[in-house]
Amino acid sequence: MPGQAAGPANQKVEAALACEPGTVAPGAPIGCTLTVTNKGGNAVNNTTVKLTASGGSYDSTTKPTNCTISNDKLVLTCAIGKLNAVNTPGSSFTETHELLAPGSGSEVTQTFEGRYSSETANKRGNDTITVTFTNPFKTNLNALADFDGKFSNDAADFVQTDPISTGNPYSTGATLGTTGFAVGLTVEEKAAGSNNPNCPSTGCFGAQVIDFNITPLDGVTYPATFQLTIQVYVGPGVQASDLDVKHDGFAVSLCTASTQTDPKGACIFSRTVHPSTKIATIVINGLGPGNGGWGVG
Repeated sequence: MPGQAAGPANQKVEAALACEPGTVAPGAPIGCTLTVTNKGGNAVNNTTVKLTASGGSYDSTTKPTNCTISNDKLVLTCAIGKLNAVNTPGSSFTETHELLAPGSGSEVTQTFEGRYSSETANKRGNDTITVTFTNPFKTNLNALADFDGKFSNDAADFVQTDPISTGNPYSTGATLGTTGFAVGLTVEEKAAGSNNPNCPSTGCFGAQVIDFNITPLDGVTYPATFQLTIQVYVGPGVQASDLDVKHDGFAVSLCTASTQTDPKGACIFSRTVHPSTKIATIVINGLGPGNGGWGVG
């Protein structure tokens, strides 16, 4: 990890990089917020930071006037310039970018470099910016067909696991029904195992449960609502009213029910069974983070 080099004793500039989600599907976007803050009592000049990705490509940045992406899409450089003294306006700089994960491999890293000058005018100093995360920053990849995860910053963004097949009776998707959020969004289907609290008394279809997670970037609140759509092959003779859903060990009631049974506020918006395909579609409306396990049986 870079450390602070010799310089004025009362001067220190720190940087932090927060990214979501921590695990993504290959080729999916990762959202990251870079914050650079002057912790010293004097203004510093000529502040420059650089992030280098081990793979994938930088796709966008919110500060196009002083942040640039290299031609090979692997280096993001921000020429921040002056940072004012600590606890005054202009003492901090924030940049948000998307990094598209590589198409294969186990992880992608972003290595940080940063320097500032405590000198006046345009002289370049040799003071290293301290980083507050383990360097290089790593995001793990998950190429399994029953996992999908990406950075979501638009209402049209969604995640969707593999379609229903003989060996995989589930297909799970998720969207967020609000705009203006910036979160990591992941869905993963897992083997239920024995006595799983999220399986109804009749058992989970395909002996599988679903992990659905929303994780915001630092300083970003959870979206007000989310919508989770679960499709599952139920076979002949199963009616929509036969389907039960559990979330974090609690039964989930219909949104129209007079009393809601899920403490986290999720409810079943709709549930239907297609007469010819025998595929049930269950739409869940939720409030807040909506993290945890889900099961349908």
